[in-house]
Amino acid sequence: MIIGPNLSQNQLVRRQDLDVVQHCVRGETRWTLREPWSSATFQLNEHEFFILSQLEGDWSAETVCQAFEQRFAPLQLSARKLFHYLHVLHREGLVVAQHAGQGEILHQRNCEKRNRQWWAALANPLVMRMPGIDLSRHLQLLTNSIRFVGTRSFVLSMATFVLVTLLTASLFRHEWIAELSTLANVWSSGNWLLLLAVIGGTKVLHELGHAVTLHLYGGRCRETGALLLVFAPCLYCDVSDAWMFANKWRRIAVSLAGIGVDLVLASAAFWIWWTIPGGPVHQVALTVMLVCTVNTLLLNGNPFMRYDGYYVLSDWAERPNLAHHARQQWGRLFAARVESLDYFSLGYGLLSFVYRLFIFAAIFIGLYRYLSSFRLEVFVVGLALWMVVGTMALSFFKRTEKGRGSIVAGVAFLLLVAMFFVPLPSSVDATAVVQAERFVTILAPESGWMKEGQRYGDVIAKGNPIVRVDNPQLNKELAVLAGQCHRQKEIIATLMDEAVQRPSAAFGLALAKTRDADLTEQWRLKQEELRRLIIVAPLSGEILPPMSGEPEDVHRGTSNRVRSFPLSAQRNVGYVERGEVIGRIAGDGIMQAIVLVAERDRSRIHVGMPVDIRIRADARQSLLGHVVEISDLSTDQLQQASLGHFPNRRDGRYYVARVALREAAVTPILYGTARARFRLPAQSCGARIARWCRELFYFGG
Repeated sequence: MIIGPNLSQNQLVRRQDLDVVQHCVRGETRWTLREPWSSATFQLNEHEFFILSQLEGDWSAETVCQAFEQRFAPLQLSARKLFHYLHVLHREGLVVAQHAGQGEILHQRNCEKRNRQWWAALANPLVMRMPGIDLSRHLQLLTNSIRFVGTRSFVLSMATFVLVTLLTASLFRHEWIAELSTLANVWSSGNWLLLLAVIGGTKVLHELGHAVTLHLYGGRCRETGALLLVFAPCLYCDVSDAWMFANKWRRIAVSLAGIGVDLVLASAAFWIWWTIPGGPVHQVALTVMLVCTVNTLLLNGNPFMRYDGYYVLSDWAERPNLAHHARQQWGRLFAARVESLDYFSLGYGLLSFVYRLFIFAAIFIGLYRYLSSFRLEVFVVGLALWMVVGTMALSFFKRTEKGRGSIVAGVAFLLLVAMFFVPLPSSVDATAVVQAERFVTILAPESGWMKEGQRYGDVIAKGNPIVRVDNPQLNKELAVLAGQCHRQKEIIATLMDEAVQRPSAAFGLALAKTRDADLTEQWRLKQEELRRLIIVAPLSGEILPPMSGEPEDVHRGTSNRVRSFPLSAQRNVGYVERGEVIGRIAGDGIMQAIVLVAERDRSRIHVGMPVDIRIRADARQSLLGHVVEISDLSTDQLQQASLGHFPNRRDGRYYVARVALREAAVTPILYGTARARFRLPAQSCGARIARWCRELFYFGG
């Protein structure tokens, strides 16, 4: 190394071809330098730039240190710190050495730099950047022809257009959200070519927005080329010249240009989709609207990814290289150096880390889900391992403490990936009601007083009476009908005698017989009602009381006095209302469970699946069974199937699974609430996260 304590004068001098621009960042003076050959930019503070400016003509370490101390008193600069900084400047190519053998050193460093770039490209196959070309002359011609896009009136009109479209789309959001379900199976339906074409076309216009805005402000797009972003074709433009703009709002405008193009494209696509009801144009417009919106929200417009939103936030907050600064702040925090921490950078670093994990997880889960249909899941695992190994290789080349830390982090990530794909036991929990498979519910047919009733716990044979209800009102109506029938028969007898002597009495006789038939029919109906007041057992079994929560408490409109069940010993003779549940009869010991299954779990449950049932009333009772039927029931049918125990659910669609239990409960029961656990096949954490993402981002129609 040529830089050392014995460095003589004029061995290092500042490069004269560097582009230099002065900035003001949060009240401090900064200088942005650009190396013309590689277009690399560097930002120096006032102290660093002062030292660089001293490396001209005849200089020595002593003179530089003295000039620094005079300029920034009482700060001091030691020769050791100066030589270290000179080494950094020489490594980055901001100074050149007037010394023999520099060509070999620069060639070696160039080779090392290219190796790092190749490893960086290989380590991240999700972003494959092709070599670009200089199209600045053509872009300048394009800019000159559409210079009106930079006028204030055009920008305001486009902003108004986007806002009006956003308001209209929010008002009719149900229609286009419902139609987005047609793109849910885009890969399986063969529309993936359309999707890739739309992504490629919109990205070309997006990057042209950056390049044209840069040229409008006097910059130059030095390189334009193609790249594959998550295997989708895209365009990239080198707009690093924007860093040379002293006005931060111009830099922000260059970064926002691509996002603006996306929003305008999405707005135009919305109106095309709205006005053309169907066909290929309608489908393309919907795809453009989806791609531009997702691209803006999740990637380019999001400040937690190093795309447009990141540079907008960095310039607006006046924190150059925000991501690097955030990593430094977290390093200081972990090293217990908590003095003068930048909490804004700390918060950004945490949110950025979490969001990047989310994006990469979503990408790999999407690839895993798509390739699993072709049995190519190993490709996703290999891709993840390749990225980890590539990152570890980059750290190995650096050979620093940070690199060794990255290697440890890489090994930890490998273990995490392994855990991600290890199958683990899986299950689905649901609410259930355990009940006898054969049972009937005994309801009071009419309001009245109970006479000659059985008791709960009695075993009764089919056809035997359970209880007789005495209805005073019905008895009164029967007595009135009996008197009317007797009176009507007397009238008929009298009219028959008169008809023999007076033929005109025949008409009155016919009317009397019609009235008598009506009274007889009423008498018959009332007798049927009287017979129904005698409740007989429809099957043989044990009489059990109603389930908790069924009507047992009060008369409607009466006091809140609690009363016992109808056939309990405390109500030897009592009053029941029409429709009141008197009890139930369990036919035999065969048990079943009615399980409420949410729509999100329906696809994971099938007939024959084993189920564990645990009764709430007695946690020691755990019953085993299997699914015998799955049906979609309405609210009324659900209440009937579950004995009225399940509440009326309004939070989505539910299914009912009927589970046949292999054994009876230890304590004989007719019904009882329980928890059901469906035992699913073993499932990895990755598969569970993929299912969660499908449920989260499902667009229902």
